[in-house]
Amino acid sequence: MSARLLILTCILPLTLSACQDSSSAANSVAEPVIDTRNDGETAQPFEELLDQGIAVYQGTYQPESTDVEGDATVHQFAQGDGPLCLDGSAYNMSTRDQGSSDLVIFLEGGGGCWSELCMANETAQPGVPRRGILDPDLAGNPVASANVAYLPYCDGSLFVGDVDHSNPGYGKPENTEYQRGLKNLSAGLDVTAATFPAPSRIILAGNSGGAFGTLFALPLVRHLYPNVPIEVINDSGLGIAMDNAPEFILGRIEDWNAVQFFPENGCPDCLTNGHMTEYLRW
Repeated sequence: MSARLLILTCILPLTLSACQDSSSAANSVAEPVIDTRNDGETAQPFEELLDQGIAVYQGTYQPESTDVEGDATVHQFAQGDGPLCLDGSAYNMSTRDQGSSDLVIFLEGGGGCWSELCMANETAQPGVPRRGILDPDLAGNPVASANVAYLPYCDGSLFVGDVDHSNPGYGKPENTEYQRGLKNLSAGLDVTAATFPAPSRIILAGNSGGAFGTLFALPLVRHLYPNVPIEVINDSGLGIAMDNAPEFILGRIEDWNAVQFFPENGCPDCLTNGHMTEYLRW
């Protein structure tokens, strides 16, 4: 892997109290590492994924409007061929500037949608919810004063989808399902980088579907912030244990058109055991 990262995995709801006590490493800061190829040329972190196209939408979509809601700024995207929620409604994300050098990028969770099942958030709620590590008034919250970029989850594809489904039998066959997680993620991170261009530390966090999203968002965040230490908090996004797990995961990648997130050459075993272990090792 091209950067040394702190990955904190918490199974309890994301109040962070469990995370905070689970490891003394939570107070450490990882230094980015640049890989060097055998031929002596410098390689970018996650270069293989970049070559496969995960950053194809970065720099493409701008918010249609911005509005202040409480202590947050809501960045609303236009409907069309860009960011969208599962039901075709407009996507939005929110930022909260507290004048900090620390930045929390939080990916929300909320179910999933694929060919056999569709139970997921279908709309993006504006604003930053005041709960868990997003609550600046929560006693003991170690990132209470940090700046926040909050990305709602409404695509049903763990922030990786790049496909629209209108075929009968997919998810909820009476509707077209817009699984534009990659566009939503890329557009939200573009706003984040424009709003907070120079943090000294990034905490990339998510729960459930958003926890899986942190694993896939990491290369894009590193691409936007090549020299900033990144810590990842993955709450309940470890993997799915089932007898047919490899086939299940391969099926979801096909459903969501998400093959670009998995290194084709550098990690040939990433998808063979049905879990994320080899992907994380890579």
